[in-house]
Amino acid sequence: MKKLILSVLAIAAMTSCTKSSVEDLDPNAPVEIKLNAGIEVNTIARSSGAITPQSAVDDVVFVRADETAIPSDWTIATVQSIDAKIAATNGAITFTPSQYYNIDKTKNTYLIGYHPGTGATLANGVVTFTGLTGQQDIMYAPVVNGNKSTTEALKPSFSHKLSQLKFKFVKGTGYTGDATITSIKVKGTKLPASMAIADGTITYASAATDLDAFTGKTYAIEEATAVDDVIMVEVGASAIKLDITLSDATVFTDVAVNLTTAASTAHVITLTFTQKEISSTATIGQWTEDNSNNTNVQ
Repeated sequence: MKKLILSVLAIAAMTSCTKSSVEDLDPNAPVEIKLNAGIEVNTIARSSGAITPQSAVDDVVFVRADETAIPSDWTIATVQSIDAKIAATNGAITFTPSQYYNIDKTKNTYLIGYHPGTGATLANGVVTFTGLTGQQDIMYAPVVNGNKSTTEALKPSFSHKLSQLKFKFVKGTGYTGDATITSIKVKGTKLPASMAIADGTITYASAATDLDAFTGKTYAIEEATAVDDVIMVEVGASAIKLDITLSDATVFTDVAVNLTTAASTAHVITLTFTQKEISSTATIGQWTEDNSNNTNVQ
């Protein structure tokens, strides 16, 4: 009986060693690329509205290049784009299709990420945007790299390339009306036209575009009501004006907002209605919020 037991253990040990040796001798075994994303600030926005970091983010694209050194302009022949998603809660990134490192250990895999992918085309190192409405949050993750020897997940860090406007409505002294806000048009900002893959530099359209802060909704003039809808606007814009329409057909035109927008900053614009005017103030919201702008509407 002792001899039988010893023989079985010996066979098990031999099997274990053989399996390990085979793996060690297979330099061509594929190694999957693993990524885990970080997002710079508390909330991001997409066409369906604001979402939190714990929510899944679809419509992400990664640009990949397999080279011995980081590409200088991302126009080389090996550049390709891969669709990806960021998972809820843990930020794990999945590619469609799955991605594997180059078998050649002398070549690194370089990855740059951006969002959104819908309506965006990549050519000659530049992403060109079409169909933007101000509802899309443009994000960019600088290059990360690894190779077949990399054992840990790469960690691309996404940052917001635009500034965010949010609105809050307040009844001021003397205002006794019960009208609701049916429309806000944001004027004086330009939509992004393109973004350089190498460094995330945004190029804006040559002309300003009027943007609808929300459509098909109404908001009461109550201090406790903060608008969930957000508008993503040009960084550095300082001549923003609003056209505001109420349900009683009252229209306030060219209401000035005194602020200069900054990247990754959510400006909460409080509109205080009095009997004849509107005043506006802007504060910092959930990104890096700027609450310093107030506007009176009359």
